[in-house]
Amino acid sequence: MDILVLCVDRDDDIGKKAGLKGPIVGIDDNIKAANQLAIIDPQDTDVNAIFAAVKLVKEADGKVEVATIVGDADRGIKADAKLSKQLDQLIEEFKPGGVILVTDGKDDEQILPIVSSRVKIISVHTVVVRQSQELEKAYFTALNFLNEILSEPRIARLVIGLPGIVLVILASAFILCGIYNIPSVYIWIALIGFVGIYLFLKGFGLEELALSYSHRFIISFSTERIALLAYFIAGVVTIVGLYMGYTALNIYSVQNPGADLLEKISAFILGSFIFFLLAISVAIGGRIYDNYVGKNYLQLKSYIITLALMLLIIVILRFGAEFVLGIGGIDLMALTIVFAMGIVFFIAVIDVTNRIFGKRIGVHEKVRQGLLDREVYDTNGNYMGKVLDVLIENYKVTGIMVEDKMIPKSKIKSSGEVIIVSIK
Repeated sequence: MDILVLCVDRDDDIGKKAGLKGPIVGIDDNIKAANQLAIIDPQDTDVNAIFAAVKLVKEADGKVEVATIVGDADRGIKADAKLSKQLDQLIEEFKPGGVILVTDGKDDEQILPIVSSRVKIISVHTVVVRQSQELEKAYFTALNFLNEILSEPRIARLVIGLPGIVLVILASAFILCGIYNIPSVYIWIALIGFVGIYLFLKGFGLEELALSYSHRFIISFSTERIALLAYFIAGVVTIVGLYMGYTALNIYSVQNPGADLLEKISAFILGSFIFFLLAISVAIGGRIYDNYVGKNYLQLKSYIITLALMLLIIVILRFGAEFVLGIGGIDLMALTIVFAMGIVFFIAVIDVTNRIFGKRIGVHEKVRQGLLDREVYDTNGNYMGKVLDVLIENYKVTGIMVEDKMIPKSKIKSSGEVIIVSIK
């Protein structure tokens, strides 16, 4: 055969909607498939792609055949594997001298490397409905621009991360001002804050870290762990702290009608300082105790350093608030000394922690690094993602975290270069 006109349906609309399996070979079968898909979903662009492929065959000279191959609804590796298998089947059967690839957009064109590695590509025809052509081009232009931004950390921090910080600061400032009496306004302010946090995590590449810590937080809710009681106590103390801070803010605003935003924030900090200090100490202290009992020294070090950092930040904020309000005899020199002493304390905590738990942490880190970033598949061959974190207790792996799922050790069937897990 001279040419194979190959139509690609990477997301398997033909299978999902029309119930047909690939490859679909021949003019008649492809026309039937397109008609069947058009009856079910007249707006599906794969209909146009199949008819365009059939048109190319009818207009061509020589030995030309048409075939449609289909992928999977999940796209990704699973879809490409199915497309590759069908393509190999067609090449073995027809032995074409070249392929004319027909697609309905950028997603289907991702199969280009797969096709070119097996047979010569004569040309690529992208079929786009005229009414939506400019819209689709604009969509993929914006999508490619976003992908380029996210792939370059420095640009991502500037374009996405910094606006996220600005939104969080604005939301916090509006809440602390307390000038709105309409509840719906606070809903919009909270929404702005959540969007800002997401952009900050995305821009600075911290979403995986945040996901890991949130998952550990959820795991800690166990009746067998002291952290559950610690979280409850910390939650109650935090609520009291918010109330006391808000009360201090209102009193200061009444006594100083011309106070600016920075002064109001400082009043709030002074009113809630001791409660937030206690809440953080209790919450993280519970996690430190659990990890020490469980001999999870890697996480133990992380929580000790986190506690030291949080205490440092709160203490500096407290003295900074006194400096802003001009109370407590805190001047710029005293504030600088407090900051310097805090940094020395923080470095000392890191050094002492490494000295006490260094060797045991090294053993845990070696085990953890041996599994991080490995690809994970289920027993059916479906790709699940990469290992984002490893849970270790008593020097033994108790589970792995993949995307947003925690998989216990009992479900890990193989842990070679590729990890195989059993998920039901």
